Amino acid sequence: MKNLGFLQNGVSKGKDYFGFGFPFVSYGNIYNDTINLNKVKKLANSTDEDQKLYSVLEGDVFFTRTSETIDEIGVSATALQTIFKATFSGFVIRLRPKKNRIYKGFTKYYFQGNINRIFLSKQINIVTRASLSQSILNNLPVLLPSIEEQTQIANYLDAKTTVIDKKVTLLQQKIKHYKAYRKTLIDETVTKGLDKSVKLKDSGINWIGNIPEHWRVRRLKDLSIISTGDKNSEDYDIEGVYPFFVRSPNIKRINSFSFEGEAVLTVGDGDVGKVFHYINGKFDVHQRVYCIRKFKGELNAKYFYYYLSSKFYNQAMVNNSNSIVNSIRLPLLRNFEVPISKDINEQQQIADYLDAKTSTIDKIVKNIETQIATLKELRKTLINEVVTGKVKVSA
Repeated sequence: MKNLGFLQNGVSKGKDYFGFGFPFVSYGNIYNDTINLNKVKKLANSTDEDQKLYSVLEGDVFFTRTSETIDEIGVSATALQTIFKATFSGFVIRLRPKKNRIYKGFTKYYFQGNINRIFLSKQINIVTRASLSQSILNNLPVLLPSIEEQTQIANYLDAKTTVIDKKVTLLQQKIKHYKAYRKTLIDETVTKGLDKSVKLKDSGINWIGNIPEHWRVRRLKDLSIISTGDKNSEDYDIEGVYPFFVRSPNIKRINSFSFEGEAVLTVGDGDVGKVFHYINGKFDVHQRVYCIRKFKGELNAKYFYYYLSSKFYNQAMVNNSNSIVNSIRLPLLRNFEVPISKDINEQQQIADYLDAKTSTIDKIVKNIETQIATLKELRKTLINEVVTGKVKVSA
């Protein structure tokens, strides 16, 4: 690479430097390959000198320089146009190519090829964080055809990847549709029930709306026992026997249990309104995970799981003084209002119905995600084989 141009690390400043001023190309712009004027949202109070030294010109190639994992190092993006008065992040290295050595459309694809990842992964040393130095990047071997062939390769890959990207976008839109449908289905079912002909009444609570006439609204403290665990995240054992629920969607393992039976779990801080679990068995929980259990015969645990995951955030927003909910205290959860049918069997029917419906939707979404992963892998393979000459491209 050192024969192709010159390397430069980005600007490193304190937090007061950012938030206003001129365009700033971030680590995320490089990692997500969104280095264009419409996608560069961050600003920096850069000086004329900064803008000269850390400029972003058409044809510049940028590489991520540091991360916690090696997989995120050396990820590249090419500036296909100049971004005037822009500077770029200190977590990034810029290659400024010499004139007429390498075509911008070619670099856009070439440095995403797996051949480069293999070289860099062997060279980078990890201590606490993975880091890419200019000396390593300078020694990266580059397979360089003529400018004419580079242009042919770029045009070919533009056409092929555009087709793949359109298919991926359509599939991603399908996933959004199914997830929105899933949410709407749960929202309507946990507040209206399964009988669409039943007479409704006003629940008196705006985030619940109308409920069947034979339903009532009860506070959670009157329907269950609410407690937290006494464990820290570090208490897990990768080969543990029992599920250990922490403050994330991921479930860890542990070799002891403090709870047994049916329970619904949600987090007290962190991903508030996003993490919910239903469990029936032996388990343990983190000290900032709420364990709602010992339902008192009036509330079906699985029905409550669906209701909580549907309406929890709405109530938390109304009852919290903060505009952004980042923690939930026990009094709020104790007074959480739940509409329930007086017939516990009806709650079970709703839970069974939602189990079946959401399971079908989840399988469809999983299948679409598999299709997307296959297309993305096809895209990577195609790029790698073309830029390394394994696939012949003609004009």
